[in-house]
Amino acid sequence: MPTMKAIKGRIKSVKSTQQITKAMNLVATSKLSRAREKLKKERPYSEQTRLLLARIAQDMDLVTHPYFAPSRGEKTLILLVTGDRGLCGGYNSNACRACADIIKNQPQTDFLCAGSKGRDYYSRRGKTVVRTFTGITETPFPSDALEISEMVLEAFDSKEYDAVYLVYTKFHTVVSYEPTVTRLLPLDAKELPEPKGSVTSEQMSFEPADSTIVDQAVRSYVEAVIFNALCESAASQLASKMVSMETATDNAQKMISSLTLVYNRARQAKITQELTEIVAGANALK
Repeated sequence: MPTMKAIKGRIKSVKSTQQITKAMNLVATSKLSRAREKLKKERPYSEQTRLLLARIAQDMDLVTHPYFAPSRGEKTLILLVTGDRGLCGGYNSNACRACADIIKNQPQTDFLCAGSKGRDYYSRRGKTVVRTFTGITETPFPSDALEISEMVLEAFDSKEYDAVYLVYTKFHTVVSYEPTVTRLLPLDAKELPEPKGSVTSEQMSFEPADSTIVDQAVRSYVEAVIFNALCESAASQLASKMVSMETATDNAQKMISSLTLVYNRARQAKITQELTEIVAGANALK
């Protein structure tokens, strides 16, 4: 049985931890509200960019276009979106493990990481991390997506990599988010959404040349998809952190109640022992 002083110190320590987890929960809740609002505004733009690309590609022969040609799959780049810090449940580890199938099928795989946790995870496993973007995973901006997309496109255009995959966490609800894997480049025209409306090739006119239009559309598409992934992951990370800190706060309260009970029992036992000693001493004096 630990001493009363040790139990009291333990209670004080747990209360201090509880204050920290409660504060972190409140901060995550506040940030999540803003992240969800940003995601709500960004999703329609991302979807419209996909539809625009699908409309442009609808009546074009894209089989030989570099952005649509079948991948040889010799060397792959994975853009992995995680967080910079922990204390967010299984968010980081789940995103990292989602890359396993790509690595299994494409042994020559390098990483471009948004978030230091992904970098740390795969650096320890002997993988090459060409660059890491930090400080952007909780509050991403379009400029961050532009910088990353330019690097991705440059790596693909130079034929340094034959395929680029994007791994991020898609946000559904506060308690539901899932790791998602998508091939960013090369594109598969069959996987693009069905264009809406009834515009035909005879009604469409492209200026300048078709290839230039496709190049620009793909670049806009890649940037939009990356920004969407950053926003989805930010909301997922903050939701996971909020839930984790709420659980930690509740567990701390349970531990405090349990330790308080142990402390009261120890205090009661000490008082009983002292009373017994007093009575025994009084009887001995008779």
